[in-house]
Amino acid sequence: PLDSTLRGAPGVILLGHVEDVPALLASADALLLPSRHEGAPLTLIEAAWAGCPILATAEALEAWDEAANCARIVARTPMSIAHAFRATLKDGAGT
Repeated sequence: PLDSTLRGAPGVILLGHVEDVPALLASADALLLPSRHEGAPLTLIEAAWAGCPILATAEALEAWDEAANCARIVARTPMSIAHAFRATLKDGAGT
């Protein structure tokens, strides 16, 4: 369902299976993780290690101390997430 919704959308690239995740994260503009329930997500650890700016909910970041390259999503509406993501991309870093 999501695949059919996003396929062909401007600026969206569906990669499928990726072998070299660190290289992909290192080349990404940012990582968005709008989860409502997370422990210590491996995705964030990999993104931080790769130097990828991170935008995530407080729940996704609860196991982290204040981290460089991280920005917190305060509200979880699609518009607030989009606004925060644009700001992250504009800044070139999470904070």
